[in-house]
Amino acid sequence: MYGEHTWRGIFYWLALGTALLVLLFSVYNQYSLLEISLRTIIGFFIIYFLGIILRQIWNMLDEPQNSPRAQNSIDYILGEIHASERQEDEQQENIFPGQINKEMKNGLPDTGTQVELAKKMGWGETD
Repeated sequence: MYGEHTWRGIFYWLALGTALLVLLFSVYNQYSLLEISLRTIIGFFIIYFLGIILRQIWNMLDEPQNSPRAQNSIDYILGEIHASERQEDEQQENIFPGQINKEMKNGLPDTGTQVELAKKMGWGETD
């Protein structure tokens, strides 16, 4: 999304805004000139380096994006990985994982069968 240079710029401006707020509140609370400058400088560096450190942690924990070809393709109807590459055996052809309607293996049923299923499920009834 953003480059590393852009993130550093964002953290710089965020730290600068925070330092200005610390400066404003330090002057309002009538600290000495030395305390005001120390508080402002320390506030700037804490926010800036905290942002940089959190960005580095985020980069370390972020998973690398694989190309679409390297990702597993999942066939949701049959519940198998790499189903398009799989060569079917007669033995595997009769075994379906989960609650699968075996009639839907080759596609959706015709309209009449769909209407019967909807009626059995109570979707077609009106009172």
